[in-house]
Amino acid sequence: MSTPWHRAIVDLLVNGAGDELTRNQLAATFLLSLRQLAGQAVSPQPPWLFFINGSGITTDPLCEVVRWNQGHGSPGMEDQTSNKFRGTVALLRETVSHRKRLRDGGIAGVAMLDAREEGGFGDNLVRAFGDCNAGRYAMRYDAALGWIGGGNDNHIHLRLEQDADHKMFRHDLRKGADRLMKPKGVNAVMAITDKLITLTGSFDASRWDAGLVGDMLDAQLPALFIPHAAGGTAYVSDIRLFKAVAMVFKGHYQSGKLRPVYPRFMPKDDAYVAGCVQLLRARLAHCPANYDFFLMLTVREVELFCLRLCCMLLEFGGQADELALLHGDLTRATIRAITLGVESMAYHGVGVAPFRTRGEVCQILDIIRRTDFITRRDLQRKHPALPAADRDRVLDYMAKEGLIRLDGQRVTAVPLSDFIRSLAERPGLTAPEIGCAHLPDKWAGVKKG
Repeated sequence: MSTPWHRAIVDLLVNGAGDELTRNQLAATFLLSLRQLAGQAVSPQPPWLFFINGSGITTDPLCEVVRWNQGHGSPGMEDQTSNKFRGTVALLRETVSHRKRLRDGGIAGVAMLDAREEGGFGDNLVRAFGDCNAGRYAMRYDAALGWIGGGNDNHIHLRLEQDADHKMFRHDLRKGADRLMKPKGVNAVMAITDKLITLTGSFDASRWDAGLVGDMLDAQLPALFIPHAAGGTAYVSDIRLFKAVAMVFKGHYQSGKLRPVYPRFMPKDDAYVAGCVQLLRARLAHCPANYDFFLMLTVREVELFCLRLCCMLLEFGGQADELALLHGDLTRATIRAITLGVESMAYHGVGVAPFRTRGEVCQILDIIRRTDFITRRDLQRKHPALPAADRDRVLDYMAKEGLIRLDGQRVTAVPLSDFIRSLAERPGLTAPEIGCAHLPDKWAGVKKG
């Protein structure tokens, strides 16, 4: 691979999709996914990435980018209903239970158990679940073994890909939040230990509902929403470069070559970032304090984390002037993506009408969204606790947020796809200028958008 590695990222930012918003979200997802890979080497809590797919198409290009970065190692047995898988897991459970009984009973010599037992346990663990520390949410948890990663790595990347994953996540969110916030699981030496988990998943309009947003805010999960309205696949000229960047970057952090990020202030002298931060603070004022703190800390990390990436890319064919442009473009794209995600929470009532609770706003939105259109009077009949004056004020706020369209007495809901596209046209959130798009023709293999 003689092509400078940073050109793959430029290719994604300039040509990764047919519309500007999706290109921005693809580039931001790539950087944030690298942030997940770095784990706690950067700061205590890497973000979870939830993609809001308003396209109506099942295939999500943002999930594709995450799989490029995480797809190192074998995945293990895909068919978890097979007798072979069940037998292997039963053996793992019995081994862990036996070791625990010995420890709890104070049996002499437990610390000198045959090393071959540990070796066999590790082999079976890899045989069943693979040596990759990424996999589907529902396939990486066992009631007896806890969260299961690859080998000795206690950081597990969990993906919400199928109905079973989403169903189990919703159950855990409502009934077992400790499983998410205080994760534990078995390691390769048969001990139950603390784990670090990061989640990624795609949510269409049917899955991204008011209940999910409310539960996540109540649990104050470290999640970022990344909205987009285009399905299909991402276009890149060489996927191998992305995989190489992710593998080497993760290795640099694990080996200590790249220092942790200690953000103290926002990037200076960047009016676009300053505008995004102002929007963030206004919306986050309506969110729990811990979530506000997590999200603003993540924003502060972006610029310095991106700088770490560009410094590494100098070793692989990058030139300082070119990487300086990429650093600015990628920083702005990522902070814009985070801001768009926070603004998208207005779709489920966050910060829409300050004089009404989010629950009341969601009830009104639900009434409106159940029909093609509704009159103001019919809305008041279906929500009698809402006085006429407050009804009109709430509707004005909703129209200002782009949630509904008002035509005299008629009220019409705005579909999720149209709402997401409108976010990218709001003042302060329109597309920033991409410096990399104006580089001279020496950028071989990178089309000009």
